[in-house]
Amino acid sequence: MTRALHLSIWGIFALAHGNPALADTEESGFVQRSTSPPLQAPEGALLQANTAALSVPLHQAVEMVDRTAKAASSSAELIAAWELGLQTATAITSAASARNFDSFGQYDQEIEAINRAAPWGDLAFYGEGMNPYFELDLKVWVGLAKKLPDATAKAFFTLAEISYDNASFYGWSNIHQRTWDYGGCSPLGTGLHLKMLTQFDAVKASQSSSSRVRTTLNRVRELAISDLLTGTSEFPYCNRSEPEQVAKMVAEGRTILSTIELSADERNALQQRVDSNMGLSAD
Repeated sequence: MTRALHLSIWGIFALAHGNPALADTEESGFVQRSTSPPLQAPEGALLQANTAALSVPLHQAVEMVDRTAKAASSSAELIAAWELGLQTATAITSAASARNFDSFGQYDQEIEAINRAAPWGDLAFYGEGMNPYFELDLKVWVGLAKKLPDATAKAFFTLAEISYDNASFYGWSNIHQRTWDYGGCSPLGTGLHLKMLTQFDAVKASQSSSSRVRTTLNRVRELAISDLLTGTSEFPYCNRSEPEQVAKMVAEGRTILSTIELSADERNALQQRVDSNMGLSAD
């Protein structure tokens, strides 16, 4: 593993286990500390390869994510395993992209091998089946979070479910309801934006863990706020010509004004948006 990522991963686990003094020590990296036997490489060569992100075979990193996630006894530990999972997923994605993996059948055997070896994720494809991306499986991470005594991780992965339907917080969000490959509409008025912002506030309330995932949380919040305040040309509001649906959009905006923590600028902008029927006609 490169020194930067080596230290990053050990820092994650040192902090998760309440020992920040270890976070800066290179000698305590997970490759040296791992006492479990290496995972046998699955069928196919991709998981046996080194990548620019990991200088150990991918199958070893895959095994560690699985082991540490299952062993987590607190939300902080599970979220640390999730962070390691994202780094490993990025390495798998890079390796699959370098091999020009696609979803058209030629690589099915190796894709199946990858998914068997990494039950905590799944190799998905975007861009008409041409662009591989290894996503963290929502059901797996939610299931692990439900076993923990504290609720932070469960709240975090519930936010993933509401906003993305995967635990990587990646791809087309649920605000982006596609009607074709690269566009569609936004379901404002169905309560989705309110649910996303309410769940964001619930995760943020746990300061001990939310600071570890602040970038992800802020990205999800910005997604909902931006769609409320401006919308997008690629994903205009669904059924925006129907007065009944416009009324639901306005009602959702009012509920957000009364229940969600907003900055002064956000509150003023949303109030103006609500007063103008979310920029739509209700006639």
